[in-house]
Amino acid sequence: MRLRPAIEPVEVYRQGFGSADLLGREIIGRRLSGLVENIEDPTVIAINGAWGSGKSHFLNRWVGAHEIENSGKALTVYFDAFKSDYLGDPLTSLIAALNLRLGASNDKSGTWQKLKTAAFKLAKPASKLSLAAATGGASVIAGPIIDYIIEEGSQQANSAIDKYWDIHADRYDAVGQLKEALRVFTKTNDRNIVIVIDELDRCRPDYALATLEIIKHFFQVDNVHFVLGVNLEELKNIVAVRYGNRADPRSYLEKFISVTIHLPDLHGYRGRKVSSAVRYFTEKSREMGLNNDFAEEVRDHISLLEKQNSISIRSTQKILTEVALLTSTFGPRFDRPIETLLAGIICQKILVPDLYLKARKGSASYEEVLRFFHIQDTDTAN
Repeated sequence: MRLRPAIEPVEVYRQGFGSADLLGREIIGRRLSGLVENIEDPTVIAINGAWGSGKSHFLNRWVGAHEIENSGKALTVYFDAFKSDYLGDPLTSLIAALNLRLGASNDKSGTWQKLKTAAFKLAKPASKLSLAAATGGASVIAGPIIDYIIEEGSQQANSAIDKYWDIHADRYDAVGQLKEALRVFTKTNDRNIVIVIDELDRCRPDYALATLEIIKHFFQVDNVHFVLGVNLEELKNIVAVRYGNRADPRSYLEKFISVTIHLPDLHGYRGRKVSSAVRYFTEKSREMGLNNDFAEEVRDHISLLEKQNSISIRSTQKILTEVALLTSTFGPRFDRPIETLLAGIICQKILVPDLYLKARKGSASYEEVLRFFHIQDTDTAN
């Protein structure tokens, strides 16, 4: 018996969905492939799902499945934004990921080198200017200091100011070079480019929003598309945090996102419709060698409780581990009433930990427990 559900590592770009498509999402993958192959306008597609719903697994599989299983020609590029947000500059990290793929793509257009050149220019700091001679070593110039320097008209200051505007002009030109390099690649190789950005909603607010702005202003090129793995509700919260109560998060995100695709939560499974959580639990409990009777009781609880509670794949994995711990510690079989009680306690512990802690202390109210189990009090109803 396994303690945790096995999670097969994915070789990004080298594996598709194959037999590992437990939740039947290869269908969504085929539709996504058709979309990015057949549109020319630069498009940003959001793959929307709650945290723990399997977005990252889907995207890791899809970047390989696009070519291997779906006969797609587009060059797919996978970028984990959360792993890079400590670096501070999403543009440099994005171009680094793009360059890695271009370098391995047998590109005939020389785009790889052109992108690196443009990226180097864009990475130069534009918000700070060193005027050591004129300001005693200050690296950030305040308005009054600039006014004084201009009035004095010193040769050093004038030279520094000229340099400042040269940097800006150079960066502006580099944006055009970046876009032209992408255009040349798609035309010369007859391939679209699809950049997949995952975990954007887990990033620091400034980094997440800077990434969206960069997509809009630096990558608006025909046949270059983005696929974002996001929880749109959390992304809206990020917008609200950054811009305050006066912001309209929905309208803000509409400026960047063209199409939204929701990962399906209901599946045809053995002749009936079941949720992702129920399907995942059923398959993985069998793989893990868990006791059938107890596992079935927990599965029935999941099916009942998801009417009132959001149950993600990540939560389901934790429930499976709790079931494995119990059965390995106390044996594979329990009396039926005990199985029912334990199944409820496990689900409560994972899904509503605050209520679980209150129940342990004896402070959970009768109404809270009924509400969790989606049970109506017959006395109250009458």
